[in-house]
Amino acid sequence: MGTVAMLKFEAPMMSFGAARIDAYDRAGAVPTASMITGLFGCALGIPRRESARLQAMQDAMRVSVSVLRHGRIIEDYQTADLGKPFLRGPMWTVEGVPVERAGSSITDTRQQWRQYIADGSVLAAVVLGEGFPVPLSDLQQAMESPAHPLRIGRVTCPPAGPIWQGVLDSTMLDALQLAGNSVEYVLPVTDYAPEMGDLLMTVNGRKDWKNDRHVGAETYIRRAA
Repeated sequence: MGTVAMLKFEAPMMSFGAARIDAYDRAGAVPTASMITGLFGCALGIPRRESARLQAMQDAMRVSVSVLRHGRIIEDYQTADLGKPFLRGPMWTVEGVPVERAGSSITDTRQQWRQYIADGSVLAAVVLGEGFPVPLSDLQQAMESPAHPLRIGRVTCPPAGPIWQGVLDSTMLDALQLAGNSVEYVLPVTDYAPEMGDLLMTVNGRKDWKNDRHVGAETYIRRAA
C-alpha cells in the first residue's frame, strides 16, 4: 500500500522512450520512470540544471502500467542539413534566455527515422515513495495547471485529455485493476513475482540526470488482463 498517482496517456501520437540505435529512434511500449520525471518537472517548472531534484524525484518512484489500447506503430522519416545557417547562433528557450548553438560541420543531409504509437491508450500507476521531493498537493496543482505545456514524449505529442487522474491509497496493481478496461498489465519484478503465462520484458527506463545519460535496464512482467 502507498500513495499511487494515476496518469493517463492517450493521444493521436505518443512517444515512450526506448533505446536508440544510430538514426533509428524506436517507440517504447510503456511510459518510463525517466519520462514521467520529465513530465513532472515540466509541469512544476523545474529546469534540467536542477538535476539533483529531478534525480530524487525519479529515484522515489516506481511505475506499473495498464495498457487500455495498444494502438499501432507509425514511423516518421526525417532529413536535416545541420550545417544550414539558421541552425547556428542563439535560440530562445522556455526559460526565457537565449542559448548558443554551434550548428554542425556535417555538410550532407542527415537521415533519421522516428517511431510513434498512434491511437494508443495507457494508464500508469506511479508510487510516490519516501524521498519524493515535492509535496503531493504541489504536484497535483502543477499537473492540473502546468508551468509548461505537457507532451507525451515529444513536443509534437500533446495529450488528448487530462493526464492527471488523481491519487489512490493502494497497491499499483489494485489501482490499475480498479480502473478496469485493461488488455495487459506491465509490472516491475521488484514488486511482483512472475506467474504462469507471464512474459518478461526489458525497459531502459531510468536516467542519470546530472550527466544526461540513460542508465541500466529494468525487468518488467507482461501479464494478460
